[in-house]
Amino acid sequence: MNLLVFAEVRDGKLKKSSLGRLSEAVRLAKPLGGKVGVALAGEGIKAHAETLGKYGAAQVFVIDSPRLKFYASEAYAKAVVAAHQKLGSGAILMAATSMGRDLAGGVAALLGTGAATDCTGV
Repeated sequence: MNLLVFAEVRDGKLKKSSLGRLSEAVRLAKPLGGKVGVALAGEGIKAHAETLGKYGAAQVFVIDSPRLKFYASEAYAKAVVAAHQKLGSGAILMAATSMGRDLAGGVAALLGTGAATDCTGV
């Protein structure tokens, strides 16, 4: 099963909590024979793709647009869903930040599924 991680960037910096989710996704994907992709959305964020690759991302979906300079849940949710569809992921992991919690609901609504937030283990 493929897994997708949403990588959060704030003030131009990749959040460490996103790298933690990515490391966990890599750990979970190995026994499942899947690959891990990352949805990276925002403006001027392409440089973070290399770091994500070093943490185990097999594929980074960079959605770089001036429209994504500031967080807007609907626009970010659409970007994450597009990455999910391209990867064919069975689950999407996000950090339990205020953005991650907000985004999880929007993504779940677009996919017609539920969201489990603030998980400490899978």
